[in-house]
Order: sequence, then C-alpha cells, then structure tokens
Amino acid sequence: MDLVELPHLPLSIKCDLANEPLPFADKEFDFVYARHVIEDMYDPFPLLKEMERVGKAGYIETPSPM
Repeated sequence: MDLVELPHLPLSIKCDLANEPLPFADKEFDFVYARHVIEDMYDPFPLLKEMERVGKAGYIETPSPM
C-alpha cells in the first residue's frame, strides 16, 4: 500500500503489506478488493488474514493460465 492523497478526502496511508498489519479496525470495511496483488507476494497469507479481519466481505482476483 502506498501514499494516497485525494483532494476531496484528506487521506494519507503508508503500510508494508508483507510485514505490517493493516491500519484499520476490525470489520471497518463492507468490502475489500485485491486485484493482481496476492500472486506477487512471497507469503500472501498474513495479508489475506488482515483482509479478512478488516473486511466484512471481499473479492480476490489473480491471473490464470486459462
């Protein structure tokens, strides 16, 4: 995750997804979305656990050879 700045919403977050917990409360989000991220991680399981912790529901998309 990197620094995000939106003019209409003051938001600034930086987090090492491989080594740090996500800086959000349990079930803070209704939906968590990850597209083409998990497959590039050496060990994606800590991030997957964090996504489950902070989201009520979600979607993960990874590439497929098919």
